[in-house]
Amino acid sequence: MGFQPRNNNAMHTITQHAIDVQWAFIGNTQTCHHWQSIQWNEAGIITAIEPIPAHETKRRNHATGLLALPGFINAHTHLELSTQQAIALTPPQTMGDWLLSVVQVANQLTLAQQQAFIQQGMVEAITSGTTTLASTVRTFHLLGELLQTSIPPLRTCWWLEWFHPDGDITTEASVEKRNALLVQLIQFKQQLAQALPPIQPNYLRIGISPHSPYNVSLPAWQAVFQHCNNRAELSGLPWQTHLLESTEEVTYYQKKASSTDFCSIDTVHQTLLGQTFTPVLTNPTDIVNSLQTLDLLSTTLSVVHGLELSAQQADTLAQAGICLVTCPRSNQFLHGKYLPEALLNHPSLTIAVGTDAHVSLPKPTRLDIRLELQALKAQYPIITWQKLLQLVTINGATALGMGNQVGELSCGAFADITCWNLANQPNNSTITPEALLANVLSTTLTPHQVIVNGEIISI
Repeated sequence: MGFQPRNNNAMHTITQHAIDVQWAFIGNTQTCHHWQSIQWNEAGIITAIEPIPAHETKRRNHATGLLALPGFINAHTHLELSTQQAIALTPPQTMGDWLLSVVQVANQLTLAQQQAFIQQGMVEAITSGTTTLASTVRTFHLLGELLQTSIPPLRTCWWLEWFHPDGDITTEASVEKRNALLVQLIQFKQQLAQALPPIQPNYLRIGISPHSPYNVSLPAWQAVFQHCNNRAELSGLPWQTHLLESTEEVTYYQKKASSTDFCSIDTVHQTLLGQTFTPVLTNPTDIVNSLQTLDLLSTTLSVVHGLELSAQQADTLAQAGICLVTCPRSNQFLHGKYLPEALLNHPSLTIAVGTDAHVSLPKPTRLDIRLELQALKAQYPIITWQKLLQLVTINGATALGMGNQVGELSCGAFADITCWNLANQPNNSTITPEALLANVLSTTLTPHQVIVNGEIISI
């Protein structure tokens, strides 16, 4: 992977299973504390966070200028497309045109190319401070050889992307498609159980990603959801789906069964599958209501993009405990807009952040989650860096079903820590917490050290 754990004894700020820093954002409130020592055990779990006594001047001198933050969380990307050239969506193109272009590119990639892209995307992520990353993949076969050679240094959640648009799920072909999905999930879980060291079972997780309600019909979605809930080895898996990204998607959901009107989603289905599909919805005007009626708004689900969410739909998601993952630069690049400020500031809807993939990003296409925060800050200057940090730490953990485990420096959480050297910043003894965060989040500064599960990663 290009990374190796460092020798702890070689790091002047780190002793065995501990790091000393001048500032640290501690706990689920992420309050800034001065002169802190963060300690963890052999399993990579934080066991203590204690002040460095004033009389221990040598330790304080070594910690001067160092800031500890929770490792960032990228809650949505497509690593197998992580080094592809961006594909712009320009008038009079539709979202359907763009999707077909992406599929065409993806279908031409070899297994080796996709694996190389996954590795490169991990490099970009971890060298910018990301320690937990969620990526969709079209098949788990992509990951098999990577797991045989090494455990990725990042903590990862891999969503198995799934397409099943046909409404009639009783056909032989439909049943075979569903069974193949379930078999792949079970087999990969078994492979992981053999590949992962027992002391680090949470390094890698799997989940299910019905691509979107227009590419996976609700009857098919419900059938798989019920099958998973009825099987101990698949119950409780995290789910993630693209939802209400474009106006074309809204148009598709509002199609009437007797309508002969073609929209861009129909074009995608016709081109790829040879036929169009009329959505099977309980409420033809509200996809969120339809998901709720079928009990598919489980707390294990997170949704991505949501640009076309209404205020009422956002309230429904919030009440169901659903997390919304926004990908700001992708949304601006493809659709010319960001998630509305009212949604970002929704009082009870949890918002996390993802990068999406290189194919949907403007330059620079580096998978640096801070570029997403910088885009939001430029669009909505009133938002604080403290709030933006929460989006890519605590909220990201919620999106992945890993609350209290990652995204915070707390006893009992994994020791996933990024250490930043701000020694050259002026007035570093009186600098405010907001300015500390700005020094890291508003730049492309490389971390001084990255620690994942208590292991120091060479970058």
